[in-house]
Amino acid sequence: MNPAETAPETSTDNLCVFIKGAPDRIWTRCKTILVGNQPKPLTATVLQELEQANDLYGNMGERVLGFSRLYLDPKVENGYFSK
Repeated sequence: MNPAETAPETSTDNLCVFIKGAPDRIWTRCKTILVGNQPKPLTATVLQELEQANDLYGNMGERVLGFSRLYLDPKVENGYFSK
């Protein structure tokens, strides 16, 4: 939550949820990927490239983490934020 934004009107104004963890767990929850600050669909081809990179770094002993962000609609219905 951004305390400077006291009256959010759109989902990008104020609230978002972040998640981090094993990349393969994160990918199953995503529909898009950021490439150069532009969202692109997470297609089978892109997913295969991500898995190859994950395997490459994992085999070198590197720890690989996945990150995801979801903006929430500032409207609260039934006590819950909507996507």
